[in-house]
Amino acid sequence: MPVQKTTLLIAGLCLLGALVAPPAARAQLVDEGYSLDLVEIPVLGSGRVVSMGGAFVALAEGIDGVPFNPAAYAVRNAREHHFFEWELSPSISFGTSDNDVFNSGQGGLNVNSQLSLDLGLRLQFGPVGIGGYLHLETYNAEIDGRSVSVVATRSHAGAGWGLMDGQLVVGVGFRALQASLSASSEMGETLTLDLFTFEGFGVEVGAIYMPADRPYRVGAAIATP
Repeated sequence: MPVQKTTLLIAGLCLLGALVAPPAARAQLVDEGYSLDLVEIPVLGSGRVVSMGGAFVALAEGIDGVPFNPAAYAVRNAREHHFFEWELSPSISFGTSDNDVFNSGQGGLNVNSQLSLDLGLRLQFGPVGIGGYLHLETYNAEIDGRSVSVVATRSHAGAGWGLMDGQLVVGVGFRALQASLSASSEMGETLTLDLFTFEGFGVEVGAIYMPADRPYRVGAAIATP
């Protein structure tokens, strides 16, 4: 078949497909039986965590790795050589209405301000490590002319144990999630309506195997809902 006819045939098929394709669907809330996803965007944490997009289960070490693997409570870094070591890790991130906080482009949620705060403390006693980690995140946005505020906290506490001279580390911990959503009334911002608040608790366990004479690490972590 000549090239010109082939091109016309392909263009005609594309046009036909566009004409018969169903129109884009629009989601509607027909009742109150829907759920909300509490998604953390963007990936937050240390520079190493952010650079790997959160794929940190096998590389988790120190208190910054606790949200990804509870075995990190007892994973020493390369500079920790004493029987007792301690680690304090604070970090803060914020955004304003001038920034596209959710990287959604035009038509996204109009976020007036966003604040993320992380604080972790770890104590290491030989092969045993204990600690706690707190993540706080708040958003203030405008939806249908109302001022909406979201506050969410995630807490971790637990301990880990190093075996085989630290080549195998296991850990266990507890985590708690609290979130609340409030909005101004239709009359203005003088009256704040608490739409909902919920809390949840769970258990998490994890392990990291990092042989000293091999160029690989293997990690696994599991948490209850």
